[in-house]
Amino acid sequence: MPVVIPARQATTINNLPVSNVGINHAPTLGGAVANQVMNDNASLSPFLSFSITDSDIGQIQTVKVILDNAAKGVLSNLGTGSYDSGTGIYTFIGTAAEAQAAIQALIFTPNANRVPVGSTETTTFTVSVNDGIAPAVTDSTTTVVALSLNDATALGGAVANQVVNDNASLSPFPTFSITDPDIFQTQTVTVILDNAAKGVLSNLGTGSYDSGTGVYTFFGTAAQVQAAIQALVFTPNANRVAVGATETTTFTVVVNDGFSFSPVFNNTTTVVAISVNDAPVLGGAVANQVVNDNANLSPFVTFSIIDPDIFQTQTVTVILDNAAKGVLSNLGTGSYDSGTGVYTFFGTAAQ
Repeated sequence: MPVVIPARQATTINNLPVSNVGINHAPTLGGAVANQVMNDNASLSPFLSFSITDSDIGQIQTVKVILDNAAKGVLSNLGTGSYDSGTGIYTFIGTAAEAQAAIQALIFTPNANRVPVGSTETTTFTVSVNDGIAPAVTDSTTTVVALSLNDATALGGAVANQVVNDNASLSPFPTFSITDPDIFQTQTVTVILDNAAKGVLSNLGTGSYDSGTGVYTFFGTAAQVQAAIQALVFTPNANRVAVGATETTTFTVVVNDGFSFSPVFNNTTTVVAISVNDAPVLGGAVANQVVNDNANLSPFVTFSIIDPDIFQTQTVTVILDNAAKGVLSNLGTGSYDSGTGVYTFFGTAAQ
């Protein structure tokens, strides 16, 4: 009867026919490297020294590289392999040599900002190689440690030359945006008026405002800071310039995440306040003042003329109901027409 021996070339034993049957050998994996450190804004080739060998010549391998969590990053430079970003599985089919070349070429890019700045996240890669005969061979030694780097806060949406009357209020930051891709990051935001005397900020939320320095301060996440600054209301101090003139207030927004070398700032936001006229206010008039017809009296001792508009010039006339009833004197720089009983004066409200 035939004799079977493990060999790859036909032979005979004592002139008896021999059948040669090849024995399968499982693939061998090696060269995996653990704890490869990288920044989370970079990429890395985690399998540069990884080896896949199979002593069975021409054997076709099915190789899978499996991330422990697909959300941690993505594999690229796939060659003729395929990658499912939903499952985090890379697949390649070829000889051991081809599979080794393919896996060594893979590039891993971590998804940034998944953990707080300064923290790390480790991704474990399981390599599975199946030659279709022996059970699959696996290796989970390869790991990459991604260090979460700080990203500077980004500011946007500032609006310049927002016009408001000086007797009204305005929200100067309704479209202002503050974004930071670093999760859990706390921001310190300050809004600084170029001159505290020009107006005041209100609707402060949990922030604080120093009216002496014109500085608003708030602490919180980027989303909280953005909501707080968008809610701010500015009220210009009225009558700082002549009626019809304007005064521009520039707001500098400074945001510091505590990690960046320099805080980010934006001074685009400006408000232009138009000085609106305010009518003069009269007061202190006294009725029924008694005097003998052979004496004099100062009838306006307590009379007041007030106008909040600075530099405003007033024209004042005092009119007797009947010029024949008497005469005004002590005219200062004013003038009096005894025929009409009209006194006229030009000057500021105080004059």
